[in-house]
Amino acid sequence: MRVAVVVGADGGGLLQALAEDGPPQGPPEPVPDLAGAVADRERGQRPRWVWAATAERYPELLAAGVRVERCHDLV
Repeated sequence: MRVAVVVGADGGGLLQALAEDGPPQGPPEPVPDLAGAVADRERGQRPRWVWAATAERYPELLAAGVRVERCHDLV
C-alpha cells in the first residue's frame, strides 16, 4: 500500500491511500495531527509513503519521534 502525504497548516494535512499502480483509493483523509497520523499508520500498515521530498518532510517527523520504514520522493 502507498499513502500520499500533503502537509497542511498548523501540523495537519491530508493522507491519500493509493493503489500500487497510482490511482487514489477513496477520498483523501484530513488529519489534524499529521505526525501522529503517520505514526499510527506506520505501526498498523507500514505503507510506502509518497511525498514531495524526504529532505523537507522527514526532519519534522523525526523531531516528533516518528520514523518510517519506506518512502518515495516525487522530486
